[in-house]
Amino acid sequence: MILAAMEWIGTAVIFSAGACLGQGANPDHLEPISPYDAVGYGQTVFNILVGKRPAKLWMMCMPSIHPEWAVILRSEAENPKSETSPGSKAEALSNPDEKQKWVLEIAITAQPVSDLRKNGKVERKRMEIDEAAAKTLEDAWTAVTRQTRYAAGNLGGFDGVTYQFYSNGEFGETWSPPTGLPAALVELGAHLRKYAESPAETRNSVLKEAMGMAKDIKNRAANTAGKSGGGGDGPPR
Repeated sequence: MILAAMEWIGTAVIFSAGACLGQGANPDHLEPISPYDAVGYGQTVFNILVGKRPAKLWMMCMPSIHPEWAVILRSEAENPKSETSPGSKAEALSNPDEKQKWVLEIAITAQPVSDLRKNGKVERKRMEIDEAAAKTLEDAWTAVTRQTRYAAGNLGGFDGVTYQFYSNGEFGETWSPPTGLPAALVELGAHLRKYAESPAETRNSVLKEAMGMAKDIKNRAANTAGKSGGGGDGPPR
């Protein structure tokens, strides 16, 4: 993924239990996303799922053989009329002087990106959440992304799932984490997808569970940062 083109954007993503979790190495932190995308895959997934509209945070789930999906949190202007004039959409969506609403968006490709054509379909579910819930999610994402650093060895593989995260100008990725903070953040993403896909009568309870998970991640990250002193596990690769 080309990070330079994404510095002004924010986003978030979620994890699907059946299709996403694998067995990988287990550092208790994310790793930096490589600025060089040899085949353009990561950038293509980002363009399709997240796009150019500003986002506060995101998570992208990129399995090796299953459709990709993402969780995205956006702050949008409540007044749709302010978004109608040519060239004003991006400004209206991020204008702090207008009343804002918080929208949780789940984007899922109809088939893997490698199989998509120009008219490939992306299913989107958009759910409005309150500001307190949005802040809780942002705190959890940022608590993990701010600890991003290089690990001692190569943690990637061929058959697992790559997850990429963004929050507050910071990026990080992980590969099929079985436990630890990266796995917890992946699980939170999956729970947010469950929230968006749940029937109305159970949606509130699912969101409440997600808020508890987010608060736990923030607390665990604070403890981890205190023990590690913010240092890395190894030299840059």
